[in-house]
Amino acid sequence: MRKLTLFLCLSILTFAATGVLAADTGRNIREFVTDSGRIDLNAIRASGYQGALDLKGVNLRVDPKTGAPLVDQSPGQAPADNPDDVYWDNSISPSIPGLSGIARAMTVYSGMLVVGGAFNIAGGVQANNIAAWDGNRWYSLGSGVDDTVYALAIYDGSLIAGGRFYKAGGVTVNHIASWDGSGWSPMGTGMSDSVGVFALTVYDNQLIAGGYFTRAGGSPAYDIASWNGSTWGTLGSGVNHAVFALTVY
Repeated sequence: MRKLTLFLCLSILTFAATGVLAADTGRNIREFVTDSGRIDLNAIRASGYQGALDLKGVNLRVDPKTGAPLVDQSPGQAPADNPDDVYWDNSISPSIPGLSGIARAMTVYSGMLVVGGAFNIAGGVQANNIAAWDGNRWYSLGSGVDDTVYALAIYDGSLIAGGRFYKAGGVTVNHIASWDGSGWSPMGTGMSDSVGVFALTVYDNQLIAGGYFTRAGGSPAYDIASWNGSTWGTLGSGVNHAVFALTVY
C-alpha cells in the first residue's frame, strides 16, 4: 500500500511539475477520484487494476495544506452534448434580446417576468434598472428607478422593488418602492441612513425587507424591517450587519 501511494504521488507530482502528458493508455484516473478531488487508493486496490493511469482531461495539483495530490477536471472539458443545448445557440434558435447591464433579481408579476438590476436598455427599450418581459418583447416600468435594483417581491397585489435607488418614476422613495401596474409609489419614507435594500420576502402577511440601514419609515430598524401595508415596524432589535437574503421556512 505504501509503495502504491508513493508511486502515485511521485508520478502525479512529476506530471504537475513538467506538464508532460503521456500517451492515452490505461484506465482514466477520474475513475478513482472522490467528489472532493482526492485519489481513492482503496478504490484502485479493490478494482484489481494494475497499469498506467490515463491523465487525459484532468489537471493535477497539490493540496497546499497536506501535500496530497488532487485531481481537477481540466478547463474546457464540457459535459456530453445535450439535445436541448440547441436552445443556447442564437444563430439557429429564438433568443431573448438581453439587457445592457447586469440582472440582480427576477420575479413574476401580472403574467410577466420582471427583471431588476443595473442596466438602462432591455431588448432595445429604454428601461432604467427594471423591465418586464411578456414572452415576446420587453417593457419599461414607467421611468424605472435611478440606481441598482437588488430585490423584487410581490406584496398585496403590487410589485415591490428594493435596492440602492432613491427615486422611482421620479418620486423620492429611499431604496424601496411599489409598482401597481401603472405607476410607482413610496412605501412610507423608505429606509434612511441606508446603503440599500438587498432582500425581500413575505412573512405572516407582512413584507420583510433586509439590507444595510438603520431606520425604516423614520424609526430605528437595524438592517431588517416589516411593512404591514401602511407602516414600517421592527423585528426585535434587528441584526448587527447587512442582510443579503431572506426566505420563509
